[in-house]
Amino acid sequence: MSVFTPEQVDEYLAFIKFPREQHPEDGLERLKQLMRRHICRFPFETVGLHYSPHRAVSLDPDVLQYKMLTEGRGGFCMEQNGLFGSVMRGMGYKAYPVAGRANIKNTWSPLIHMHNIAVIDDKRYSVDVGMGALGPFEPILLSQSGLEEACEHVQVLPRRIRIEYRPITHPEYTSNLPVWILMTRQNDAPETPWVDVLSFSDAELMPADLQMMNYFVSTHPASYFAQTVLAMRGILGQNGEVEGMVVLHKDVVRRSMHATEAETLAKLVTEEQRIAALEKYFDIKLSPVEQRSIHGFAAELKEKLTIGVPVFDDERQLVQT
Repeated sequence: MSVFTPEQVDEYLAFIKFPREQHPEDGLERLKQLMRRHICRFPFETVGLHYSPHRAVSLDPDVLQYKMLTEGRGGFCMEQNGLFGSVMRGMGYKAYPVAGRANIKNTWSPLIHMHNIAVIDDKRYSVDVGMGALGPFEPILLSQSGLEEACEHVQVLPRRIRIEYRPITHPEYTSNLPVWILMTRQNDAPETPWVDVLSFSDAELMPADLQMMNYFVSTHPASYFAQTVLAMRGILGQNGEVEGMVVLHKDVVRRSMHATEAETLAKLVTEEQRIAALEKYFDIKLSPVEQRSIHGFAAELKEKLTIGVPVFDDERQLVQT
């Protein structure tokens, strides 16, 4: 797997505004801060699968560096965790990618999620910056001994995340071999259940494995990302914690903050409005060619796209709910 050079690492650190002189000495604490800043700087997004004349996603490390550090774009799990894995290894961490399944409406997906595992002081941690609003904001200790306090983490309050080591429940999963299962709980009410969100194994992936996963996610008709315009980015508080999340899902932009109800920021009716929202909330600027590329595809907002309309500067030009 690729390793960033010191110069590439410095470019990344400058982009997330976390220069080396600000780094804590403790490796785990340093990685926590890297994750939080990454999640709040790079949007988890599928824009390149829709607003692009070629609709192709490259996992080449140099391409990812250009897309995310030069163009300021984000990406989905393989792009996000691919770049972050290169950064971790470039900073001296032992880290490797593994494959995961998403639990969608109580059905486990194929192995289409890329996840990172990092080893710090002989302990292994789940390190995943490629899950958007559903993912953890800091490394999670992987412990096979049961539910330990260190395995449970706060996301955007009151939501919590934990990881268990057990078999997945599926009629076609017959081996009964345990895997790591990331679970979420929406609040602390006694009746609120923990819900399985993601499972992943310990087996290291090779670059060819990632290419196959990327091809399915980018092109297959059953891929949710290939059918849906999606963007998510964390909100970094002054204390360095992730205090909220902004999400664009199809035609709605919402913001969730700690211990508050989700707020609808905008209801999008036309492509002009969605393009403006991508720039306003996620710093994603699309060229005229990219704007035109969604025309005629299923994810397009069906109001006619007028090429050449300026990007909206005034939020009042978005349709408010």
